[in-house]
Amino acid sequence: MLRAKRGSEAGRNACRANGFPFGEAAARGGVPGTVRRAAVAACAVCCGLLFFLGCSQAPKVELPAPESGKFLTLEEQRALSRGQLKEYCAMLDAYLQELRDDVELARSLQDSLSAVGDSLQTEQVRVSTESRRIERETAEAKSRRPGPVTYQVREGDTLTSLANLFYGSTADWRKIYEANKEIISDPQKPLPAGQRITIP
Repeated sequence: MLRAKRGSEAGRNACRANGFPFGEAAARGGVPGTVRRAAVAACAVCCGLLFFLGCSQAPKVELPAPESGKFLTLEEQRALSRGQLKEYCAMLDAYLQELRDDVELARSLQDSLSAVGDSLQTEQVRVSTESRRIERETAEAKSRRPGPVTYQVREGDTLTSLANLFYGSTADWRKIYEANKEIISDPQKPLPAGQRITIP
């Protein structure tokens, strides 16, 4: 009881020392008790609010997938909690690595296509050179081809056998016949031995 009384007295002295009227002073025109109670309640609300703001976390935000082409703005990133910001940074790092891999793959494919292109270009040059060589040799062969020659028929010669001998094909027998039809009576029969014909 004595300890409580001394505590109460110490409280009164502290209030008086800080300029707060207490007891009779308050009743004589000091701060009314209801005001004091309202001030204490307001202080408690402020402390609770500060505690809530200090301990609460940022609202959870749905993080967009970088593959979709959608990204958070700087303001949206600042509103993230520390955990979500770390998660978003990890997503961006993974997406960046995928882009780097795609770039490396594209470079590799480009190098391969370049090699194939060079090979095709070399082959094209070779084929073109070979084609020009063949055309040149063909033109030279045509220019060296002899004119009509006279041939003396041997025993067993036919138009088809002579066509095969001179042209390399029995189908060209008509060339010989057209050049000699005035002296060949029947193109299907063997030619008379000793006869002189023209090979065009």
